[in-house]
Amino acid sequence: MAAMDPGEWSLNAILFFFLFQFCDSMDTVTPTQPIKDGDILVSTGERFALGFFSPGSSRDRYLGIWYNKVSEQSPVWVANRETSVKNFNGVLMINGYGNLIVFDKNQNSTAWSTYVALPHNDSIAKLLDSGNLVLIQNHSKRVLWQSFDYPTHTLLPGMKIGLNKKTGLNWLLTSWKSRSDPASGNYSFSLDPRGSPQFFLYKGSTPYWRSGPWIGNGFNGIPEMGHAHFSNFSFVHDQDKVYITYSLFNDSIFSRYVLDETGSLKPLTWLEGIDRWNSFGLPTMDQCDLYGLCGPYGSCSTKNDALECGCLPGFEPKSSRDWRKSKGFLGKKRNLAILVVPIALGFFLLVSYGYCFLKKMGKTEVQKDHCDTYGLCGPYGICNINKAPNCECLKGFTPKSPQDWDVFDTFGGCVRTSSLDCRKGEGFVKLTGVKLPDTSDISVNMSMSNKECEVECLKNCSCVAYSIMDINGSGNGCVAWFRNLIDIRQSIGYGQDL
Repeated sequence: MAAMDPGEWSLNAILFFFLFQFCDSMDTVTPTQPIKDGDILVSTGERFALGFFSPGSSRDRYLGIWYNKVSEQSPVWVANRETSVKNFNGVLMINGYGNLIVFDKNQNSTAWSTYVALPHNDSIAKLLDSGNLVLIQNHSKRVLWQSFDYPTHTLLPGMKIGLNKKTGLNWLLTSWKSRSDPASGNYSFSLDPRGSPQFFLYKGSTPYWRSGPWIGNGFNGIPEMGHAHFSNFSFVHDQDKVYITYSLFNDSIFSRYVLDETGSLKPLTWLEGIDRWNSFGLPTMDQCDLYGLCGPYGSCSTKNDALECGCLPGFEPKSSRDWRKSKGFLGKKRNLAILVVPIALGFFLLVSYGYCFLKKMGKTEVQKDHCDTYGLCGPYGICNINKAPNCECLKGFTPKSPQDWDVFDTFGGCVRTSSLDCRKGEGFVKLTGVKLPDTSDISVNMSMSNKECEVECLKNCSCVAYSIMDINGSGNGCVAWFRNLIDIRQSIGYGQDL
């Protein structure tokens, strides 16, 4: 065998060295190694990928992260969601200040940046196997910025939804505008840290759905959390932060929670072999599950991601003008009035009552039914899906507007039948197995027992209700309400005493 020329050996060694360096750093962006449109950054374990993509029918380009081994490209994070890049001219790079930026070469402008004040400019960016993109100070390995602190529409295992009280970081999900536009949409999922913290789904600034407070093993309004087969939820609440996060029992599973453009919060897992995302664990919802969305004798459907209200055969819009404005709540005209009452899973009883609604079966929903619509029965009203009508007033209360309740507009709620007189030693009426009222404005004392909580509440004439929160811990945890009780529902097989 002929001996290799020393010069040839040196050249091969140099080429091997640079090839090895390049392969070893395919999960890293450095000042000298940017990512251009068409390049793909892959995490060390090949679980996640980062690159430029065009969502749906759009031709605009965005920098995103997605599961690398999933055949259906499903972005879980988008950097420049508000400012797209045109014509494949984008590049992800570290600028002279050490910040990570998406640069549009065609416009000669920055479409997105981490905007971190850095003492040195020796930073690098690395895509982790968790799906987290981190900006690191190279010499100290200190994390300077991370994408997990700025979620878009997807919650991954290890991500947080909540609030960092020290830094002011608000971890929340915001829907896309559409499947082709990842800009911030109409819906958001975030924590309300007031009182006893709870999560809200908002449409704009209007509450759309509420989780209820944390009660030791899950949120009062989401009993399914304690029975999730794929994931384990943790709720952290201390002096510096309050948030929820989740982990997987099996790391080989591809999992995500997505707040989509219709306001549906979907828990999804990837099914190998079938090659599609499937709902699991916790329920999801869509807009058609909003109570009375299309009014009496109206039916709701979602086609091509658009919500449509229609009339049942033999009916027409009650107000064509309002119907054109999508105000389907006004309903349809007909002489005969029928109510559809669920009497068992999949079975319905038809009785004469005065209005009609349709209930979808066979699909799990975060908003399991219209009783989960925030504040449906108003202050001091309670919703029971097994009763017709579903809303009624608490004992000692009566509808604020009987006329509105007669036409099933119950959002105005209830008022006391007689004034409260503490001097007469009035006590409490116990409600068993309910989703607790909105806890945004309450008093909390986690060391009090049930009896101590009752005594303290009786001392204050402004105290309208109390409950014990930590049912799976010490048995203590007094919460007291001093204002209107709103968003109560009767629960089936779960719930707490109020």
